Amino acid sequence: MLVLVNHPLVITDMLKKFFQRAIPEQYPDLSGLLEKQHNYQVAQNHIQHDNAQLIALQHLQTLLDHILAFVDYDRNTVTHKLLSSPPEKCKSLYIFGDVGRGKSMLMALFYEACPIKQKRRLHFNMFMLEVHAFIHEWRQKYNTDAISAMAKKIRASALVLCLDEFHVTDIADAMILERLFSKLFESGIIVVITS
Repeated sequence: MLVLVNHPLVITDMLKKFFQRAIPEQYPDLSGLLEKQHNYQVAQNHIQHDNAQLIALQHLQTLLDHILAFVDYDRNTVTHKLLSSPPEKCKSLYIFGDVGRGKSMLMALFYEACPIKQKRRLHFNMFMLEVHAFIHEWRQKYNTDAISAMAKKIRASALVLCLDEFHVTDIADAMILERLFSKLFESGIIVVITS
């Protein structure tokens, strides 16, 4: 049986229902959150006001906003994606400075504020221990590229990877990291590093 409808209101309602997407759980508005948290810490005399920290927080806030826009866009239906433009690609962030300037604290603020589940934060030394252990186990079992496999494993569990106290002195580690981070960036992972 075929039914033809030629009434404008009925057609409009049908189109609305067709293009209407199931709205997944939305993230709360986090704009300005990191600076608010920083200012609260200052007001409570837990930390001192530092303009350099506020500048770093602005970059972290921008990254947080872009991550949420990316995740929201990615959760949309194919139809909605076709009708809207994709968000700006997220860039990774490298925070460096003298000892005691609050780099790890800023990363912690960012990490705790980021509401996505696919995130991971760890000390760089622990990260390198995991990398070496994975490469060793992979090479024992398989005769394929361990670095690519490691990158896929990391990306499968994390969109955001936060590494604290990045420091490389070994040339072999530097070569591994160059290949690994190239693969991670190709896969779309976002990295925040302090050093």
